[in-house]
Amino acid sequence: MPETRCFADAYRIKHHIQGVTDEMWMVYICIVFIAKFLSPLLIEAKDMKNFLRLISVLLLCGVLFNAAQAQKQQKIDSLLNLLKTAKEDTNKVNHLNEIGWELMNINPDTSILLSTQALQLAEKKQWKKGIANSYNQLGWFNFLKGEYSFALENYNK
Repeated sequence: MPETRCFADAYRIKHHIQGVTDEMWMVYICIVFIAKFLSPLLIEAKDMKNFLRLISVLLLCGVLFNAAQAQKQQKIDSLLNLLKTAKEDTNKVNHLNEIGWELMNINPDTSILLSTQALQLAEKKQWKKGIANSYNQLGWFNFLKGEYSFALENYNK
């Protein structure tokens, strides 16, 4: 039963590498299955080495992407902790805008809410740079959502 050995090898490897999600291992098992059992039917023997290199590069990219996402989440958590202790001043405006910037591709609606809060605080403190940064980010976040009229409205303020 070569397929049983193949999946057992994948399971054994998983426990030696930290920080890899179950989803990544399901992808890995599917790739191993394709590479070991289906690819000989699809690819000539001389192209197998290149195919396995491609699969290895794709797997490496997936692992690196996962590590980058974890690092981004750590930065968001750190900024949220700073926000909890921040006073109503320019630092809080900066923290709100930074968290919004980190979340823009994940959840642009939340980014818009955070930058709106930053804008309100900056206006309350009459801090021109904070007001400008908040409007700039609001413009960008609305642009990402495809709301171009709101984006232009914020950029032109």
